[in-house]
Amino acid sequence: MVLILFVAFLVGKLPHLLILYLAVFLHEMAHFVACKAVGVKTKEIRFVAYGLNLVTEHIKNPADAMIVSLAGPVFSWVLWMVSSYFPSELAHVFKISNMGVFLLNVFPALPLDGGVFFKNYMCTKIGYMKSHRYAMELTRVTAIVFALFGMIFLMLSKYNISLLVISSFLLYNLKEERKKAFVLKQMIYTKSHEMDLNVLKVCHRAITKGVKLSSLTEYFGYNFVCHFFVYDEKMKLVGTLSQGEVVDALIEHGMGITAEEALKEGERDEHKRKGL
Repeated sequence: MVLILFVAFLVGKLPHLLILYLAVFLHEMAHFVACKAVGVKTKEIRFVAYGLNLVTEHIKNPADAMIVSLAGPVFSWVLWMVSSYFPSELAHVFKISNMGVFLLNVFPALPLDGGVFFKNYMCTKIGYMKSHRYAMELTRVTAIVFALFGMIFLMLSKYNISLLVISSFLLYNLKEERKKAFVLKQMIYTKSHEMDLNVLKVCHRAITKGVKLSSLTEYFGYNFVCHFFVYDEKMKLVGTLSQGEVVDALIEHGMGITAEEALKEGERDEHKRKGL
């Protein structure tokens, strides 16, 4: 960050860069206020090349995460509109800066606000793991699009590599998102990802008896619990598994256990209890 400021000073663009950093700072402060409003704890504010980045605790409730992610772009848009009423050159730079911050963050790519909003919205529809995977794929596609337009933009402008830098940032961040997906799956398996709601919807799924239970965790979501109906090859119902039973079976017997094996283990446990 210091190097960027020094280069900006040498080329006479330091005031413009500081105004951009101000726009980013206000954007992050909007996230901070939203965190306080929904009761999300903030860990720190990091200085990065493009300004500041607010780091929060893991937000379990997708609705809270969507509110926090929306706060930044909405406030940047408001500042963009308000600065239009001031005719000075610095006000114009402030307007352009907020417009850039807003437009960048509405892209549905992680870790941009649009990507965070998309992931958490889809989480309420299709569950934790699937929504995270879809968001990662959308991030990859967005990065490729930025790279293609970035090369065209570079050839036309001869020097501007901003779109290529954004593409590189998105692709690099995919590694961090894979780590988050791994941690999330571990939280699901160990039941440490507790739900805060008292009344939950039930999502029913029909599966075949040969399905591995590890694949079923992709359907788990925040605002609903899953209940699985297990069928054999003749489409005859052979049993049911609750979300808790799926997690217990995975913890006790490992990732390779199938629905049929889980049902048999459940029957053995039930017989032991009756025998006692």
